[in-house]
Amino acid sequence: MSIRIALAVGLLSWFSYSCSTDITLEADWRDIPVVYGILSLEDTAHYIRVEKAFLEPGGNALEIAQNPDSIYYDDDRISVELERVSNGERFRLQRVDGNLEGYPREEGPFANAPNYLYKIRSDAINLQAGEEIRFVLNRGDDLEPATATTAVLDSVEMARNRPGEPLNLLPYERNVTWLWRVGDNAALFGVRMVICYMEQATRQCEFMDKK
Repeated sequence: MSIRIALAVGLLSWFSYSCSTDITLEADWRDIPVVYGILSLEDTAHYIRVEKAFLEPGGNALEIAQNPDSIYYDDDRISVELERVSNGERFRLQRVDGNLEGYPREEGPFANAPNYLYKIRSDAINLQAGEEIRFVLNRGDDLEPATATTAVLDSVEMARNRPGEPLNLLPYERNVTWLWRVGDNAALFGVRMVICYMEQATRQCEFMDKK
């Protein structure tokens, strides 16, 4: 056996003993906020869901998600605010139970009771179309605030085939166009139509001349 072949066999044997199939699936725990919210001029109150990512080494994620303490921050150590970017004015949101506000959480992998949301009444912040609003989450423990900024969209104004206008679907095989006007910041739309109709049977009468 040549020295080159012997060296290759030796290296192969070393790799076969030193390699491991163990894979680490979990990284070190970090404080990661998870935030959902929609600000609309049409609402009488604004709700924002504030949660956190969770991790328990070796634990069952489905079981952990059913524990409210695993997905919600301690309300005593955080603050949730909305800031009007134009002048820096801030408005603090209060934690409420969405189940008691008429917004129950659907059954799923996460705990649905309590269903914590952060709320502010629309007349307390008085949003204006086109202005920028910044979300600010202060988590304490010398962590940097978690922020996100969005523009408030203007109300949608229907310009053609508005609700309440008679919609003629005859003939059946034809295109129907809807037209609406929105602000400059709107880019993505979801359209849902609810059409109420009533069927009427036509009655044909034949008249015969009698002599």
